[in-house]
Amino acid sequence: MPFSTTCPKCGQSYTLADTQRGKKVRCKECEHVFVAGEGFLEDTDTPARKSDPPSRKSKKDNGDLKSDKDRFKPGTSEQRGIAAPLLIGGGVVLFLVFGCCGGGIWWIYSATKTVVDAGQNLVKSLNPTDIPTALQCLQSEMPQIRQSGATWFANAKQIDKSQQAAVSKALEPLLSDRDTTIRDTGMLALARWGSKDNVPATIKYLEETANSPFSNDAQKNALAALARWKDERALPILVRYTTHGDGGLRDSANKALVALGPNGTREMLKHLHDPTNNLYDQARRALREGGASEKDLLTQTAQDLKEGDLGHRKVALEWLRQQKVTRDPLLRAQIARATAPLLREREEAVRDNSMRILQDWGSKENTPDVVQMLEESLGNPWLNNAQKDALQTLGRWKDERGAPVLVKYLETNGGHGEAENALRLLGKAAESALVKEMNNPNEAMATRCRKLLEVCKTGDKVLLDQVIVDLKTKELARRNRAADWLAHNTCTDEARRTEVSRLLDPLVTDRDNRVMDTGMRALDRWITVENVPTLITLVNDPAPIARPRREWAIDRLGDLRDPRGAAAVASRLDDFAVRGTALRSLTRMGSVAEDEVLKYALNPAKDKRARIEACNLLKTIGTKKSLPGLQMLERDPDRGLQLTAHAALIEVQKRPDRKE
Repeated sequence: MPFSTTCPKCGQSYTLADTQRGKKVRCKECEHVFVAGEGFLEDTDTPARKSDPPSRKSKKDNGDLKSDKDRFKPGTSEQRGIAAPLLIGGGVVLFLVFGCCGGGIWWIYSATKTVVDAGQNLVKSLNPTDIPTALQCLQSEMPQIRQSGATWFANAKQIDKSQQAAVSKALEPLLSDRDTTIRDTGMLALARWGSKDNVPATIKYLEETANSPFSNDAQKNALAALARWKDERALPILVRYTTHGDGGLRDSANKALVALGPNGTREMLKHLHDPTNNLYDQARRALREGGASEKDLLTQTAQDLKEGDLGHRKVALEWLRQQKVTRDPLLRAQIARATAPLLREREEAVRDNSMRILQDWGSKENTPDVVQMLEESLGNPWLNNAQKDALQTLGRWKDERGAPVLVKYLETNGGHGEAENALRLLGKAAESALVKEMNNPNEAMATRCRKLLEVCKTGDKVLLDQVIVDLKTKELARRNRAADWLAHNTCTDEARRTEVSRLLDPLVTDRDNRVMDTGMRALDRWITVENVPTLITLVNDPAPIARPRREWAIDRLGDLRDPRGAAAVASRLDDFAVRGTALRSLTRMGSVAEDEVLKYALNPAKDKRARIEACNLLKTIGTKKSLPGLQMLERDPDRGLQLTAHAALIEVQKRPDRKE
């Protein structure tokens, strides 16, 4: 239900709705805040406003007085009253700002449009229809006009020879224009109107555009123009374009080089094996199209192999491997000489390719280089491809200078098979090298050499000469191997028997039983009286361990029938272990041993049984020279010795005198 309330400050009366009872309201006249319907409430936060005169009439409209909350809701008249000035001011400012900017933009646009319109009008007015007008366009400061002039020259149907020099001179500055379109159009025009005088400018244009990943017609026309002008100054840039990323430009550059004839060929030859950006591919293509001769290609290849860096050499080697061997012996030798030094390169692939090329292109002239490579690689545990090819090649060349290194490879674990095959191919030329190693201390090596010597059908005299040489060496193992050959070989050279027997002497007295046994077996075939002193030394050796040698020496002395050996053998009749051997040896000596045997039989200090054996031996070998001694033995106290001496005496008396 509506109620009446009065502002306690100014006395203004208001009629309010019942819903506003007890709420704070603000007087519209004095702005004073109070509680409606509950007396007076001072608002200390709001400064007091001078009250209007009491006679002022109050407003009767219930809607004139509003609560504080409702009054300041968004969109209320009070808020609009405050914001209106701000909105108006902001609008004015914005209007001024946009007005100024818009005016400036409009002014700039108008000015630019005016210039452009002026330029377009000028272009239209100067649209070239003849050479003088087009030349005038080329001199303009306006890009559009310069472009118009360049386009006219690029598309001109005919070339006026009388004006060609002037036009080409006027077009050159366009090649340095900031506008790429003008530059390219200028190059198109210059390609039609230019001459050799424009080669430097054309080269400069191509250099500046060379790094572009894409091609354009201007570049292609520039390359074609250089081909047409045939100027040597263009060679470097043409070569550069043969490696361009764009295939069309590469083709144009190749065609230009071909068109340059011999000059282009010479330039591309320099890049025949150039690994830079695979330049060699384009160079070879251009050379094929240009009809380069085999001599030119091989000569350049040889030069690159000699003087080029490692990259050039690798490419050259790969190229050579794909080529057929030339029939020209001079070119073939030239390639081989250039390739041979590469066998000493550290990189294995280079050595492999070099050796494969020498297999086909090389000759005996290259034997020293191949041998050196094999010598330097001898320490490898396994053969690489270059070594295998080298061994086969030396065998095929049949050069005896290669035999020594081939023989060395017989001793390797991984290469003896290849070396053996190569030596078989080498044949008789390998004989001298094989003979030197026939007594190698390595048994497998010596066996391989001897088998190969059989293949070579080497004569016994050659083999014996080497055996004698090896018997003189200080290397005991080699001497022993030589003696082993003498022991098993039926070869005998009576003229050299004495020399051989002397050389064998040290072996039969060696401390090494294996060496001693080998020497003894060899002396069985080659023994002479020169060995008697050594044999006597062995017979007199009292060491029990020396019994086998002692017995062998006794037996050999019997074969020699030398008086110097008779005493030594007779003295061993005391030794029951070798008595039988000594008796047999003395029997073979015959009358040569008679004096020593009789002396032994007459010696009462000797073993009785041995004296009886000596008397019995005299029955076989004795002569009338022994009769006095036997008669003395018949009177010996020992009955057995008497009977033996008597029987020997009867046999000797029956025997006629003989000279032995």
